[in-house]
Amino acid sequence: MEYPKRTSQHVKESRSFKALNAGLPNEWILRYVTERDYGLDCIIEIPLGEQVVGWLFGAQVKSTAKMNWREDGTGILTGIKCSTANYWLGLPFPIILFLYVETENKIFLANARQQCRRRYDDLLCQATTSFRFTRRIDLGDDDAADLIAIIMFKEQSFDRFASALQSLLVSVETHVDFIERHWERDFFLEVSFEALVFFSAFCDSLSAVADFVALKQTFKSSVPRIEMLIKQDQSDFQHSSWLLHEGTLARSLRLLAKEYVEILRLARKNVAEEEFSFWLARDSLLANYCTRSESQDAIDLACKRIESLG
Repeated sequence: MEYPKRTSQHVKESRSFKALNAGLPNEWILRYVTERDYGLDCIIEIPLGEQVVGWLFGAQVKSTAKMNWREDGTGILTGIKCSTANYWLGLPFPIILFLYVETENKIFLANARQQCRRRYDDLLCQATTSFRFTRRIDLGDDDAADLIAIIMFKEQSFDRFASALQSLLVSVETHVDFIERHWERDFFLEVSFEALVFFSAFCDSLSAVADFVALKQTFKSSVPRIEMLIKQDQSDFQHSSWLLHEGTLARSLRLLAKEYVEILRLARKNVAEEEFSFWLARDSLLANYCTRSESQDAIDLACKRIESLG
């Protein structure tokens, strides 16, 4: 008499999903995907307090009996279909690859879309590709939830990254001129509406680029939100008829200038080196400009001018 069989692979899958469920914060919403053959096991939503605001990411869960960790603390998972990786790249939300290691009873995680971009050449000419994990990043870590949130912010800014970086790179001189002009103006002067709109657009582009290149570091404290600056200005000056004073703008620029050049350098390196093949296929104009000396020279000159401000 024949009966259904519970194979060892089924047992592994059950263990990995139980470990994932146990490792996620209780507030997060996990929705299983019923058809998982295309490379997506579940969709996870992160509420903002008690509000469900649409912060979603997809998850693919893999398992292995053991991981051969290298001296630098990294390990490689092989055998991921390139067709699956291409699918992840085309999805409209972040994808996190979770790996359950049985001998350690831990789940490690990786930003799947980022690694797909960095292995883009593999996707063009191979049937399978590999993904790198680090032993320092597992779901049991105290900061795992924060890291997942950073990955989400990074990937959610992907669609805006290319246009924002291009805007910043071609306007470096204009932006540094603005920083210099407002560095030490009269503390009590009103910021013109034109200057405020320019600064708002500058911060918006810089924030999109900063979110995309940041990992385990954040530039949010240095790239201001204009509405928060105006609110702080109103509190400091008690002057409701003006949106912003030069003193508030100058303080913000001094914080921003410290990170501005670093954000540009990280973004240029991302396009010109780390993910060049992907960006060459997606936005050849941006990819080629980032490899040219003109883009690096503009960043270096901006650094010198900002350093001279003291």
